[in-house]
This record gives sequence, structure tokens and C-alpha cells, in this order.
Amino acid sequence: MLLEVLMGMVILAMGFIMFYNLYYDTGYKFIRRARDYAIAVNISERCLNSAKAKVISVAKAAIPQLLPPGETDLTPLIKGSDTFQKSLQCAEDIHDFEVKQIVSAYGPRMLRISVVMTWSLFPRGAKTMRVCLSTYVCNREY
Repeated sequence: MLLEVLMGMVILAMGFIMFYNLYYDTGYKFIRRARDYAIAVNISERCLNSAKAKVISVAKAAIPQLLPPGETDLTPLIKGSDTFQKSLQCAEDIHDFEVKQIVSAYGPRMLRISVVMTWSLFPRGAKTMRVCLSTYVCNREY
């Protein structure tokens, strides 16, 4: 009877150790990365929605001043915002990030706005992670 209890405890301990190694050594990194991607998509989406709201709310002549064509660096805006900083505090592996907004015209009223966020997994590492969100926006006629 005692031998059976000891064997059961050994088998249970071995199963627990194998499960622990499988989940925490391999799976936890992917869970952290998925969470970081969700945070990056959230930040990019907020920047994209802000740019879209600017285009929709202003007159056609004011768009080049608000959203200049080409590439604009949004990193200082994000580093200076308390709301974005709270989101970034939850991220575990977002280091040395850059956020850029790319505006290109596809006609007199239509714009394509893209927000690209890149970051590295390690401090002072190469920027290997990337999220890119794009949308087309039409300005009103009047």
C-alpha cells in the first residue's frame, strides 16, 4: 500500500514537472508576445483613429497642415502622453519602439493613412517586431 502511494506521488510529480516545463518554458514567451502585440495594435489604432478624425473634421484646404504627406514620427507624441505610457507599462517586451505615420494621397479627396510601430524584444536590440495598420479616408466635399 505504501509503495503504491509513493509510486502515485512520483508519477504525479513527474506529470506536474513536465506540464510546468511545457507551459512556462515555451508557452509563456508566446503569451507575453501576444499581449505585447495587442498593446502595439491598440496604440497604432488610437493614432490611426486620431488622424482619421482630423481628416473628417477639417476643411479640405487645412489637411496638408494637419497631416503633411509623407512620413511623420509619432514617437515623441506617444512618449509624452500619459495614456500611452500607461498602456506601455503593461508591455513586458516592447523596448526602443518607434511609431511612424505615413500619409499618401490617392486623389483630391482620398488619403491613405498608415501607422507603423516597430520595436525590439530586448533593450538596445534590433527592431524585429512590427505592426502596421492602414485605412483610406475621404474628406467631405463641402
